[in-house]
Amino acid sequence: NSDGSQVTKSTSALVDNTNRKIIQYISYKDGLDTTNGHGTHVAGTVAGYDATGSLEKFKGHASGAKMTFYDMSDGPYIYYQTPIDTFVYAPTYAAGGHLHTNSWGNTLNSYSSVCEDTDAYLYVTDDFLVLFASGNDGDNEGFYSVGSPATSKNIVTVGASRSTSSFGELAYFTGMGP
Repeated sequence: NSDGSQVTKSTSALVDNTNRKIIQYISYKDGLDTTNGHGTHVAGTVAGYDATGSLEKFKGHASGAKMTFYDMSDGPYIYYQTPIDTFVYAPTYAAGGHLHTNSWGNTLNSYSSVCEDTDAYLYVTDDFLVLFASGNDGDNEGFYSVGSPATSKNIVTVGASRSTSSFGELAYFTGMGP
């Protein structure tokens, strides 16, 4: 928070709209990704904001947005309560969130139970959008390297692009379709 206080971590869906940026932090696993990990990086890309203005060029694409977190990391592994629609998506929606971004998944190009639960939730909650990263196995697996749950039907799957002046080129590692 702007005053230096820490956001309250809770095992329930506690919401605090008085916080500047993070209004909900569900601590299912009290992960190690608190200041400089992958989830923190992605959250900053989406909604980061520097109140001092000294880091303006690094502000997120939706810098005015507030965020909810579901901490599911415990080192290299991901854990969450199932079904994901009930325990992960629904608390975000109840807190006022309408976009859920996820940079995690597995390497199996399949339609899993997580995909099924995600698609079912999005079918009945048409003002909620879920994004998943396409994965990082494109250079090893080629086509059909998008891993579950990025293989869900009602989501947006996001791949990585190259950080060059060449517009529209995929990064060598990003999961590829069709």
